[in-house]
Amino acid sequence: MRTLLIKYGELTTKGENREEFINLLSKNIRNILKDYNPKIIKNRVRMYISGDDIDAMANKLKKVFGIHG
Repeated sequence: MRTLLIKYGELTTKGENREEFINLLSKNIRNILKDYNPKIIKNRVRMYISGDDIDAMANKLKKVFGIHG
């Protein structure tokens, strides 16, 4: 199983509501990847997404606002 590394970009500069923005990004990622049943691990500065079809998931993630890289 391969893993994608997601960088948040400006979300890490947010103050007290940083966690709210990260949770919203995680929810958006889950929604767009619902057909792939991904495993998502998140922390303050990065998110790791594991699954069986990483290439297809990476393609879909290009449409998600808030992902820096």
